[in-house]
Amino acid sequence: MENWKMGFTIMLVEDYPVFLEMTEFALRTAGYSSIETYTNACSALEKIHKAGPPDLIITDYDMPYMNGLEFAGMVSERYSHVKIIIITGDPEFVRNRYCRYTVIGKTNGDFCSGLIQIVDSLGLKSN
Repeated sequence: MENWKMGFTIMLVEDYPVFLEMTEFALRTAGYSSIETYTNACSALEKIHKAGPPDLIITDYDMPYMNGLEFAGMVSERYSHVKIIIITGDPEFVRNRYCRYTVIGKTNGDFCSGLIQIVDSLGLKSN
């Protein structure tokens, strides 16, 4: 396990429990240990307002109450340094609406490996 992966926090926001557990498991298996999970953006945003932001947010796009783009926008307004990945079943739709964030499709053949490669490449070692 690479020790640098333990030096920052990841917030995972996903309303579908099976996908939330699968994604958290993949991140932990890859060596990421400081992961907080939330099933909706409202509770994640509340946590950020109380305790400050994580180093990385991985959020679903399609969620009740507040979608992932709305959530990402609210976080970015106040904490522009936070890296954000939006996961979605329709990545082109999200990219066409707002392409400031990293967007990855849930329908990729090996979603978890692709996600880990993206997280590893974000340059979080230096934060």
